[in-house]
Amino acid sequence: MSIPVADGTAANMSARALALRAALVDARMNMNLAHVPTSERYLIAGPEVEAILLKDPEFVAVDYSGDTNALRRAIVGRIYGFDIVIHNSFGLEAYLFHKSAMLLVSACPAIPMGAVQGSIQNVNGIATRMLIDYDYGRKADTIGLDTMYGLSTVAEDPDYSVRGTLIGEKFVRGLKISISETPPAGG
Repeated sequence: MSIPVADGTAANMSARALALRAALVDARMNMNLAHVPTSERYLIAGPEVEAILLKDPEFVAVDYSGDTNALRRAIVGRIYGFDIVIHNSFGLEAYLFHKSAMLLVSACPAIPMGAVQGSIQNVNGIATRMLIDYDYGRKADTIGLDTMYGLSTVAEDPDYSVRGTLIGEKFVRGLKISISETPPAGG
């Protein structure tokens, strides 16, 4: 998507915000067509996108929350069904996703035969291995904790279709909005 370069005028701020809101509505429509659940959707963006939203009178007017719960969860606000989370590592881009877009899987290696004692347990959903051994050099017991983990995206079923169009195995639970700034015409 393209937005005009910021010049500080009210008309410019409105044009930038309108373009961003239109892109968010289009992303929401695509996720809805793919039957991505409407609850627990997130928009993660950088300070530049946050500034565009916070300068938008329409967003600010409807965003006011009477409690601090959103701040405790690092959520700036909510727009079109997306909780907005800001992170400084992002520039002029935004990512929209449902919490089911990615899977975190953890597993543990086997307990080595030479370990004095060990166990494998589930700690808040994360597989964790604990090994107890003796360090002869330090003349002390040692305890080690470890896990192995992986992250993967969730692709739709290869036979899934929307309104007769076969989507195939495609990642639709998360979308990226790339934003570019364009100078004014003739400038």
